[in-house]
Amino acid sequence: MRRSVELLAALLVAGTTLASLTRAQTAPAADRASSAAPAAAPSPAVPSTAVPSPDLAGVEPAVATQLRQERDALVAKLADPAAKPADLADAWGSLGQAYHAYNLLDAAVVCYREAVRLQPKELRWAYLLGQAERGRSDLPAARIALTLALAIAPYPPAEVALAEMDLAEGDSSGAAAAAQRALALLPGDAAALAVLGQAKLSQRDFQGAVDALQAALAALPQADRLHYPLALAYRGLGDEAKAKEELARVGRTGPRMPDPLLEELDAARTGELAPLLRARRAAAAGDWKSAAEELRRALAANPKSVRTNVDLGAALGMLGDQAGARAALETALAGEPDNLTARFNLGVLLLGGGDAAAAVPYLEAVVAAKPKDVEAQRSLGDALLALGRPADAIPHYRAGIEASDLDEPSRFGEVVALLRLGRLADARDRLEKAHEVMPEQGRLTHLLARLLAADPVLTRRDGARAVELATAVWNAQPDAAHGRTLALALAEAGRCADAVKLATSLAAQVPPADRPELEAAAKEWAAGPPCRPHAPAGP
Repeated sequence: MRRSVELLAALLVAGTTLASLTRAQTAPAADRASSAAPAAAPSPAVPSTAVPSPDLAGVEPAVATQLRQERDALVAKLADPAAKPADLADAWGSLGQAYHAYNLLDAAVVCYREAVRLQPKELRWAYLLGQAERGRSDLPAARIALTLALAIAPYPPAEVALAEMDLAEGDSSGAAAAAQRALALLPGDAAALAVLGQAKLSQRDFQGAVDALQAALAALPQADRLHYPLALAYRGLGDEAKAKEELARVGRTGPRMPDPLLEELDAARTGELAPLLRARRAAAAGDWKSAAEELRRALAANPKSVRTNVDLGAALGMLGDQAGARAALETALAGEPDNLTARFNLGVLLLGGGDAAAAVPYLEAVVAAKPKDVEAQRSLGDALLALGRPADAIPHYRAGIEASDLDEPSRFGEVVALLRLGRLADARDRLEKAHEVMPEQGRLTHLLARLLAADPVLTRRDGARAVELATAVWNAQPDAAHGRTLALALAEAGRCADAVKLATSLAAQVPPADRPELEAAAKEWAAGPPCRPHAPAGP
């Protein structure tokens, strides 16, 4: 159910969040300013005939008029021989802000670059250039521009942006350093502390992660999304009780740093799109309440807007208002019956609400129109599996895998469907293939270890390999389920004493209802060797 809601969230946020980040080849954090300088050399002036004029088809009439007026003002300024470089920079930057405000990022980048060329010591243009480059997923260019902005003047949001990019690219040291620089400028800021905490978590500095994340929550208690990394940090410290306590408090709201330069873009917007874009920014931070409020403002400006009703459905779904979400999505479909996003969202909403039968027609329509849509294929597979139709689900999971070889949920769903059909040998073959492609995926590794340890067909077991895989999963996340699988693997490998010790330890930690099974297994294994387990292989 949670995954279905998260799919709705992804659709809402997709308009403003970055695509998957590819690791950029950059200098270390300490050397960024010097390495960025040559790349930031002034480019040739852009002639008035090259002022960007993006296609405005489909844009609200008031917005199209606004953008044309901004462009005409720049062209007139360029034709004025008395215009000073600072005036021209402001005109280019103003047009860039207008394009940026409406997510016309390619055009915005052209304008910002010229503003930077004409006014190289103005923080605003370099910073906005970096954010526009980041918005269109040109991460090397974004890094150069943001580094240039920081060379002009300190600006905490630029440091946080660099920290977030570093964190997404796996550079936890760079992320921590940038977050510390942001905190030096803005002590106690929740967004900077959150990035620092996640960087510390990646470095396995669990106490440092706890300290930073607790400080972030103290500064902004409503940022309840941070309870999840905090739970992981406590688990890393071996404090399972605190980890469970934090997991129970996980929510959907994340922290945002005040960013006056980006907030200036709101002043450039008009009509329905202004609150719509504010809603998407709120959604990107997990502030679904604010997102829903902004979307209702957008509907007040344009009550028949399909896109706003689609986004409102996603926001209300994240807030747990299933009835409101369904109503918004049905309104969107009434206005545009073939809108695939609305169909998909409604299908996922129904699936998440436990009505898989009602979800199927909506998801089938999306799959028919977009057979390579991974999420649609996988969601349809999930719906069919929930209806007890694993054989019908398998082709959709496999279509998802074919479209995206690294889609872990599709691979997991396929294996679960095979197990429910009793096709354990096929399930193992698919798990072996999945593990070969993505050995870092814990759910798949765990399930493969379980099969190797406890397959009903004894000749298909491999205790030694099961121990190796189960140990890796246990070390990454030492919870009861992983512990059970490791105990089974140890027993199958003939390490009876180790299996008994682990099962006994787990029995003291799990809820009372789960203890008899572990205690019985420990008693049986204590009589070994041999101590081969008698256990189901599937989930």
